[in-house]
Amino acid sequence: MNTQTITFRSCRLGDLSQLQEFVEELYAADANLKDNRPTVKLTFDEFESHPAKGRIIVFESEGHLIGYTILVFFWSNEYKGNIIEIDELLVAGNSRGRGVGSQFLAWVSKEFDTMSVGLSLQVAHMNERAHKLYENQGFKLSRNKHMIRLHEHQPLPV
Repeated sequence: MNTQTITFRSCRLGDLSQLQEFVEELYAADANLKDNRPTVKLTFDEFESHPAKGRIIVFESEGHLIGYTILVFFWSNEYKGNIIEIDELLVAGNSRGRGVGSQFLAWVSKEFDTMSVGLSLQVAHMNERAHKLYENQGFKLSRNKHMIRLHEHQPLPV
């Protein structure tokens, strides 16, 4: 594991170009998302206008962005509090395997401890490395299957 210092901070407007490249990397690696390439600026603008909905956090090391996550906040009746959905998470290829994901999960748990009862995320079925990381960090499979239905004018990714 590398001992480089990683910082986690809110995304700024000037980060969006690099962030969009990360989004492209994430979506290219996930077979479920290949035909659905969103523009991250749309999410950035939404969270800037409505900060209670969520945040985009960038991962930085030695002045360079090395990853990002999109956090979405929602209330859960079932769990009696706010859940933070880790909607997207990417550590750039050359920074993987250095403990960045574990550091991020420790940071997000501490940073948002008093405003949430837990974290939720989805993992691509073929991403065994991520499965192991999340299991080692205490995540368990939900008893429910995740399902989605988009309105007709919003096609599902193929």
